[in-house]
Parts: sequence; C-alpha cells; structure tokens
Amino acid sequence: MKSAYYLACLLLFSTGFLMAQGHVSLELTRVRFDEIKVGGFDLRQPRTIRIDAVGGGYDNVAKKYNEGFHDRFNMFVYAWILNAESRELVWRMTIDNTQKTGPVELMRAFTGDLNLPAGRYEAYLYARRPRTIIFDEGGLPSIKEILKRLLRGDEWEEAFKEESLLRISGVDEVYSNAEVLQQQRDIQSRAVVAINDLTSSDSREKRFTLSRPGEFQIYAVGEVLDNQVYDYGWILEEDRRQKVWEMSSDKSVYAGGANKNQQWRTTLALPAGNYSVHYMTDGSHAPGDWNANPPYDPAFWGVMLTGIPGKFDPGSVAEYQKPAQPRLLEITGVGNQRYIQEGFTLSRQTTVRIYALGEGSGRRMVDYGWIENAYTGEKIWEMTYDRTRHAGGADKNRMADETIVLAPGAYWVYYVSDDSHAYRDWNAAAPRDPGAWGITIYAEDPNFDRTEVRRFDEAQNQPVVALTRIGDDELVKQSFTIAHPAAFRIVALGEGRYNMADYGWIEESSSGRKVWEMRYAKTRHAGGSRKNRLTEEVITLPAGTYTVYFRTDGSHAYGDWNADAPPHPERWGITVYPLAPGSGEHARTLPAVPLAPTPALQAKPFITLTHIGDDELVHKRFSLSRETPLRILALGEGEEDEMYDYAWIDNTRDGRRVWEMHYRDTRPAGGADKNRRLEQTIVLPPGEYAVFYRSDDSHSFGDWNASPPRQPDMWGITLSADDPGSIQVYRDDAAPEGQLCSLLRPGNDAHMKCNFDLTRPTPVRIDALGEGSDGEMYDYGWLEDRRSGEKIWEMTYDLTRPAGGASKNRSATFSFTLAPGSYTLHYVTDGSHTYRKWNSAPPTSPEKYGITVSKLGN
Repeated sequence: MKSAYYLACLLLFSTGFLMAQGHVSLELTRVRFDEIKVGGFDLRQPRTIRIDAVGGGYDNVAKKYNEGFHDRFNMFVYAWILNAESRELVWRMTIDNTQKTGPVELMRAFTGDLNLPAGRYEAYLYARRPRTIIFDEGGLPSIKEILKRLLRGDEWEEAFKEESLLRISGVDEVYSNAEVLQQQRDIQSRAVVAINDLTSSDSREKRFTLSRPGEFQIYAVGEVLDNQVYDYGWILEEDRRQKVWEMSSDKSVYAGGANKNQQWRTTLALPAGNYSVHYMTDGSHAPGDWNANPPYDPAFWGVMLTGIPGKFDPGSVAEYQKPAQPRLLEITGVGNQRYIQEGFTLSRQTTVRIYALGEGSGRRMVDYGWIENAYTGEKIWEMTYDRTRHAGGADKNRMADETIVLAPGAYWVYYVSDDSHAYRDWNAAAPRDPGAWGITIYAEDPNFDRTEVRRFDEAQNQPVVALTRIGDDELVKQSFTIAHPAAFRIVALGEGRYNMADYGWIEESSSGRKVWEMRYAKTRHAGGSRKNRLTEEVITLPAGTYTVYFRTDGSHAYGDWNADAPPHPERWGITVYPLAPGSGEHARTLPAVPLAPTPALQAKPFITLTHIGDDELVHKRFSLSRETPLRILALGEGEEDEMYDYAWIDNTRDGRRVWEMHYRDTRPAGGADKNRRLEQTIVLPPGEYAVFYRSDDSHSFGDWNASPPRQPDMWGITLSADDPGSIQVYRDDAAPEGQLCSLLRPGNDAHMKCNFDLTRPTPVRIDALGEGSDGEMYDYGWLEDRRSGEKIWEMTYDLTRPAGGASKNRSATFSFTLAPGSYTLHYVTDGSHTYRKWNSAPPTSPEKYGITVSKLGN
C-alpha cells in the first residue's frame, strides 16, 4: 500500500501539477539555458493566485553592444504569464519586483499574489546564458565584473538550473506543454490565415479569396533592429500586387524579451478580392533558434489574420489558387559589374507584374532595374529603394514586387549591378531567391496571348548618327540635317567621375550653339568600372543642320581600357536614333568633314597669356595710341556665378578696371561644367593698360582635377586686334609710365609678389589698402630689398587710416625716395575679408584693395 502511495506521488510531481488547498498548482522547474518551459492553467472564476518564482538578473542596468538584444527588465532567467485567448501579458518577473536570493550571485526571487479574471492562461519559464558586458557607474567596462563572469564556470550555471522555479498555486486546472501547444494550434486553425511554426531563413506565403468585404484582426510578432525589420510579414492584393498592410517598424510595440522583439495588433477592412499573406525570417532569432531573449508569445512568431465576429462572414473565404503567369522578359542571375538591356513590344494594353531583386542600403539602390519607353525615353518604372522590401539574407538584399499597366508600344528593360554582392559572388548573406537576382516581367492578364509580345532590339531602329568605338585622344563629328521638326533618342557611353572626360554633345551647325551635352549629373553607371557612364535622353530639334561630336581624353577608351570596360564596349561614343521607327527618313546624314584643329583667331593676337598653371598671377602691359577695338578669348574656371581662374584689364594710370571676365558672360568650354569660355569684343580709348590672369590652387593647365576643356592649350587669355598699329606691348622688364609694381584684388590666404629694379634714386609713392583692427594688420603689404632681404617699408596699423565701409578697412599712402637697386613688393591676406569675398562692408574703393608702387614726377 505504501509503495502505491509513493508511485502516485511520483506521477503527480513528474507532470508539474501540485494540489494545494483544494486547488491544483502548476510548477515549472529545472530550466536549462536556452530552454523555454511552458504550462497552462484555468480559472473558472476571478481569483487571487499565489506565485513563487526563482530566476536571475542584474540589479543594475546592464548595457550591451546593441540595445536591441537587451531585455529591458534586465533578466536572463525569468517567468511570465499570458492570457491564452487575448495573448496579452498579465505578469512577469523583473528586477523591480524580485529580491536577491539563493546560493549564487545574481539569483532573484519573487513571492506574491496576483488577481486574475476567469479564463485560460499560459505560463513560461525561460533561461538564457547572459551575454552582457557590465559597465561601472562611469560607463566604462568593469574588469571586476568581467572576471566574475570568467570564474563562474559550470557550477554557477548548474545552480541556476537546480534553483529555477515557477510555482502558481490556487488554480482550477493545469495543462501540460503538449496541451498548451494543441490549444495554440486550435487558435491558429480558427484564423483565416496563420503563418507560424517558422524557422530561421524561412519564407512563407498563403493565399485566400474573399467574396464579400470583411473586417479582420491582425496579430503579428517579429524582429526589428535599428528601425529595420528582419522577420516580418505583409499582405498583398493579388490582382494589382498592391501592398495593403505590412509590419513596418513605426507601427510596432515591444513584444517582451529582447528589445528587438516587436508585435503588431491592428484591425484591417478588406474589400472582396484575392489576397496573399507573406512572412519572411532572416538567418537568426526565430523559434528554436533565439539569439536573444524570446518574445512573450514565442509560438505566435509570425502573422495571424482572424475575422472579427459580426463583421466577417466565414463563408466568404476560400483558398485562392494563383494562375500560372507567362514570362514576358527575364534578366536574372546577374553578376557583378553588369549592364544589361533587353527590349520587347506589346500589341495591346497589358497588365504586368514586375519581380526584381537587387542591392540597396542607405535608401539608395546599387543593383537595380528599370523600364523605359523605347521611343520616348520616358522612364515607366524604376526599382527605387522606397519601392522595395527586405528580400531575406543580408539587410541590403531588396525585393520589388509590383503590378503596372503598360500601353501598346516598345519598351527597354535595363538592369545594372555594381562591383560587389551579386549572383554567385555574394559578400554577405544571399537573398531567399538568389537565382532571381535581376528583373523578371510576367503577364498578369488572364487573357494574355503570347503572340501579343515580341522581342525588340536596336536593329529595328536604325540610327541617324553613330559615332562609336572611339579610342583615346579623339575628337570626332558627324552632321545631319532635318527638313521638319523631329524628336531623337540620344544614347551616349563615356567616362566620368563627377565630371565627364569622354563625352558627346550636339551643336547647331550654323551658329555653333550647343543644343545638347552629356553631363555627369544626367548619367548613370553603365556597368564595369564606376567611371563608365551612360545617358539616354530624348530631345526635339527644329528643322536645320546639326553636328554631333564625341571627345575622349588620353586614357580609358575603346580598345585601351585602364579599368573594367563596360558590358558593351563597342558602344563607346554617341548614337542618335529617330524617336520612332520610320521617322528617321526625314533626317539626312551629311558627308563627314575632317575636324579642324583649334580654331584660329581671325584677328592677329598681340598678347597671349595661356598655359596658365595653378596659383599663378601673370600680366602684360600695353598702350593704345588711339581708340581700338580689341578681341578677347579667355578660358577659365568658374561655378555658381563665381570665377576662380579668370582675367581682367586695368587702366594703369588710375588703377581703374576697364574689363573683367564675369561668369555671367561665359559659356561652357567643354569637359567639366566649371570650364568656362568667353569671346568678346571691347573698345578702349587711348591709354596705358595691363591685362592680368589669375588662377587658384587647382584645376588649371597641366593639372586638371576634372575633365579639361576642349581647348586646354588656350587656358588663359588672348588679346587680338584688326589694327595692331595702335598697340605697343611693353617688355616684361619694362613698365608703363609712372607705375612700378601693382598687386591688386587678392583672394583669401594669398601671398603676392612683384619685382622691379631702379637704376637711379627715384621718388616713389606707395598706396596700400588692407584689413586691420586693434593695432594689428591681417591683409597688408611691404617692400623689401631683393638682395639683402631687408624690409624697406611695411604697412603697419599706425600708418593707416579708415578706408570706408567696415572699420577694419585700412588704407595707407607713403612717399619717399628709393635708392638704385632691386626690390620686391609683397602683399599677404588671411583667410577672410578680401576682394569679392567681403565678410563685412567693403572699402570705398574695393578695386584698389592691395598695394601699388608708383614713381613721383619724372
């Protein structure tokens, strides 16, 4: 008899059920690390239950490398209780509701009562080996705590296993783990759609058709880390492939356990139609493979769609079998550095599904596809980052799945990839559907007829001009004429990094006016090296004659690549197509004419200041005996209405500027946008003048930091005249009457110098204008003996007076006699408040900013 009693007790204890005061108790014990123990209980009426629990946690906040992995209540062995019907949390162990206990460090205990309404509940006991680095109060890693972790060993882990406990007393009925699992499956089976029982790297889809509108409750649990969803679901309206709901990070709330566990609860009204519910997991942190504390409701990791009683007819739901979709075009299995273009035509309006996989991060796509109208160049669809969602695997794997309507016509489909992470050469986890890397277009129309689609290629649209296979250091051209206004599609393939080095343009032949140019901002990666650039544009031209040009620099062109070639190297150059087949018959290609070298000036040059390098200030003096028209050709650098390498002309007697190279008067000079060209005729009265050219510290002849101009040898200024008899040009060592040296209109951080020689004692006057305050000069000049280096005169603050404008504008005038000798005049500026870059009010005579030495008398 005694043995039978002990046997009964043994059976009772082994199930985890205990009798207490007329009610049963649920007990979960001996939980191992990375294990979840589950039980259930019923309350037939509202009641106060007794909870005794033993777990583990840190009594101060523990920080992790990533807060998403951290349990916000700081526990690593703990228990919780859910309402089995609502799936809501009703109680859990925290640091705040537990006390230190037990034989080992970090052990915590809870003892207390909990009032619960009648219902069915689920109880959980979980343990996870802590992966926390403990920080001290100063926020630094605590060596003491780290050593404690290393010394704990297996005994510490075994102690938690032996002591861990969840005992719930005073319940009416208890359920085993298997019974709770069956109850959960019953709930899921009553749903319209339930996608649960997921694993890592999983992808599920369930479809249904709804014959009448209804309202539904959505309950979903997934993973969000740093505002990026990794395990998540969405619902599509199948006929249009439109997303009607998704698990976005901005709509989620904490789901228990690690912070990255998130849940979504919402209602959704759906009209009659066909729908699909999707769920995708990444390669970690899913049921059975948690890499951090699990959510409170681990069995419902996934998505569940349940009809709301009274607002939903169960008889309106049926399984939806999606019909097979014929492929119109497929560009898949795309590798690195590819640029692929394929075309098709449609004979009638067709609904198509676009399914594309690619790479993107930071809201920017690098492997992606797009669709264009083959005749107009209009972009019909593009795989932008905002149109994509996670495609499984690495975060940067992106997927687009949309339905659009295409009108009858011809279409180009493109796909481009960068130099890493593509089919069969992944540098991170591959997507769930790696073979689909690329773009596929399906016919969605159930009445689609395959005879309505045909392949389309360039051969069906012959070009008007084709300048291709262009090698290094070439400048080629071809002209064509049109009798009526016409539209053309321009395809150009060249080289550029922020600016173009190999590029094309089109000019109106009679005027030389540029009507189109290949600008970097309008290009895209053409495959291969990142500097391979492609542009496709549509332009409309009036009747007339036009010339198409293409220029290459000295490297990286057809037949002589210094980096990876584009996928279609034979297209290097420019091609002009008629907008629609047959329209090219109105365009006539003209015979090729040999391209002339740099155009010669019609008038004879008398001053040539060209081949100007970095940081140069050069000048040439000349005089005019009578009023004379002068022709100016100047090339320089300028952007955003400001010039950096530019020229000007001064009257040397009064220092007045008579002409300057302003950005507004220039036009593009070819190459980089900042290359500027000015051609102008001015008329000057009799007098003495100096022409100046100044360059900054970058992008000039022989040291270009972007694409050079079409005529790099003309960088600088050239003056010419039809009447050279009125002009006298001074030798470099001579000077016009009166002025010996002039350093005017400096920029910031400048140090300008000018040399002159005197053969006899000479009275001179120094006029200087600069910046100074509080007894100190910042922009100022001085004169020194060139042989000894001795300073003869310096613009000190006490020699200056206010010069108008801001109080720091200072001027000085000083006269004295210089002995025979060689002299150097200097002028320096600091990093602010100089000519044309004033940070306060400029002086009254800003054009005189700098220093000038002039003779006095004869």
